[in-house]
Formats: sequence, structure tokens, C-alpha cells
Amino acid sequence: KKAGAEAISNGDNGPAKGRELEIADLLRYIKNAGITNTVWLTADVHYTAAHYYNPDKAQFQDFNPFWEFVSGPLHAGTYGPNDFDMT
Repeated sequence: KKAGAEAISNGDNGPAKGRELEIADLLRYIKNAGITNTVWLTADVHYTAAHYYNPDKAQFQDFNPFWEFVSGPLHAGTYGPNDFDMT
């Protein structure tokens, strides 16, 4: 079963490619530079969610775990979760 494509993912469980390489480079830099306590806030969607990204569950693993908090309009409901691809 092919995973859905969300944000920068392409829905392919293989190695990172395309836009995925850009986020992989950023996540690797954050880890190697010792930057801690990053907070990712995203919007422009019509749902609210909190996503935990863990390298143990990803194809690309050279990053520290982090949370992404998503919120659209104040009246948005929760959504998903969709299955993430492994990138």
C-alpha cells in the first residue's frame, strides 16, 4: 500500500529525494549543530494535529526526534492520522 503524500513527502517509502532532501539536510544540520528544543509550527491546513517524528520510524534517520504542531482555522477539527511514508 502506497502511503499518502503530505507536505514535503512524496508517498514513496524509499530513500529521500526531491523536496525530502531539503528537509533531510535541515534536520541533519540541526542534529549536528547540537540545536535543541526546536518547535515546528505549521498552518494553512483545515485541521489541528500534533505529529511526533522519530528517526527510528523513518527511512532517513540522521535527525533528533521532534514534534510538529499543526493548526488551521480556530474552528478546525482534528484530522487523520494518515499513514506517513518512511521519509
